Amino acid sequence: MNSPKISIIVPVYKVEKYMHRCLDSIVDQTFTDWECILIDDGSPDNSGKICDEYAEKDARFRVIHQENAGVSAARNAGLDAAKGEWIGFVDSDDWINKETYEVAYNRAVKEGVDLIQWGCILESSKQRKKVFHNESIISYENAATYWEPSMCHKLVLRKLICDNNLTFPIGIKLSEDRLFAFMCYLKSTKSLCIENCFYHYRMNQTSATHSMTNEMIMQEVEALKLLESAITTNNIKLDEYITKQKIETKKHCILGLKKADFKLCRNTFPEINRLFLQRNNKFSYLYIFIHLHLDFIAYLIIILLKTYRKF
Repeated sequence: MNSPKISIIVPVYKVEKYMHRCLDSIVDQTFTDWECILIDDGSPDNSGKICDEYAEKDARFRVIHQENAGVSAARNAGLDAAKGEWIGFVDSDDWINKETYEVAYNRAVKEGVDLIQWGCILESSKQRKKVFHNESIISYENAATYWEPSMCHKLVLRKLICDNNLTFPIGIKLSEDRLFAFMCYLKSTKSLCIENCFYHYRMNQTSATHSMTNEMIMQEVEALKLLESAITTNNIKLDEYITKQKIETKKHCILGLKKADFKLCRNTFPEINRLFLQRNNKFSYLYIFIHLHLDFIAYLIIILLKTYRKF
């Protein structure tokens, strides 16, 4: 059997409620020369069973059952098993338009790129927001402008990944694909961004990005440190981008947790505390309170700002 043109990697964990829509959207692709590798990451619900059901119906699905090791390990297992010329990723609670891979593959081949990215739609019960960029050839210099850290709305030539030994960092649950995505752009000889919004991202309130913990923020810090190290090692000038990402991480300490952790905010990337105060007018008075250790008053301000959505 010839190798497929595209390998689609889907990590699976506790998503039985959403899996049918996700996998049906893959089955419905107008581009048919694909394989889909489902990695059941020790899911305690019926997700693994659903994976097997699709594999029984369609030989293009392959299932890997493994003990729970996290999304990075699951994606790495998918990369090891992939046979396709191109690699795509879909999260198991999201879905894609039926023309996604036909358009992406044909444009990638036509333009001679080794990475192509498209837009996405943020889906929730309260909003439906399109996120996209104008069509453009992307270099690593402007990747920080066009780059979205998710790998789920990209196709990457497998040779690019294999030749550069790119893997997802193990043990990180938040921002786990940030470094991988950036390294793909860095090693790409030519990348293309198209305007089409093909990927539907389900804003699940129980997902990692909506149920952050102190541990996950520290993992985000570690991922950003790895990214900064990679940028420094490759002599890339993206100081402004790194600074913005550090500021966003500090904000997560206040806004991303069930209860704001002001001490964690103070101690996270302390080298930019002054910049954090200077650049964020909305945070200025709050940050003064934090540095004065008036955490209770600061917490009341946070509640008010969240209520009126001033951030």
